Amino acid sequence: MRAFARQMTERMKAVAAAGAVAAFWLAVWVLMAGFVAQPLILPGPGAVVVALLRLVCDAGTWAILAGSGARILGGLALAAVCGGVLAGVSVRSLTFARLVAPALSFVKATPVACVVVLLLIWLGSARVSIAAVFLMALPGVYFSLVEGLAQADKPLEQMFRLHGVRGWRLFCAHTWREVLPFVLSCSRAVIGMSWKAGVAAELIGMAVGHRG
Repeated sequence: MRAFARQMTERMKAVAAAGAVAAFWLAVWVLMAGFVAQPLILPGPGAVVVALLRLVCDAGTWAILAGSGARILGGLALAAVCGGVLAGVSVRSLTFARLVAPALSFVKATPVACVVVLLLIWLGSARVSIAAVFLMALPGVYFSLVEGLAQADKPLEQMFRLHGVRGWRLFCAHTWREVLPFVLSCSRAVIGMSWKAGVAAELIGMAVGHRG
């Protein structure tokens, strides 16, 4: 009972702390909105809630969100597949790794806005979201998988091969477990970058499309 009471007390303290932080930033938001006094620049919480409710009740909003989400997830999935293939080849071929790494490092260092603008010029607004997410996510996926595959337990892999475990069975029994920590460590950054790239591409592409 004491352990349960202690656990409940800790949970209540955590909830209270989270509520205090939320109340603090809500107060800052209200004060800043009143100071700016320009709803177009910084609307207050009330105006944001009203606008959000209107969007939620509009069926067109859900269609737009579904389309944007599908394009973002499509680009992320494509980056995961291509990053895995490129990483697998790079681990087996040092020459290929040396050829691919500079290009992906360059893409990784390029700002999202620059990538989106260039893709708009090359591909048009219809396909820019998938392409932008793919390019922004690919370097993170590739370099994390290369590091994970390079640090995999080679003696254990040799033992699996000696017992006839190869191909997909080897991947499920050994390779995936070795690479998983590296995938998990990079997933938050890759997903965040993909979301930013996808939103930027959707906004800029929509503005360009309406203008055209």
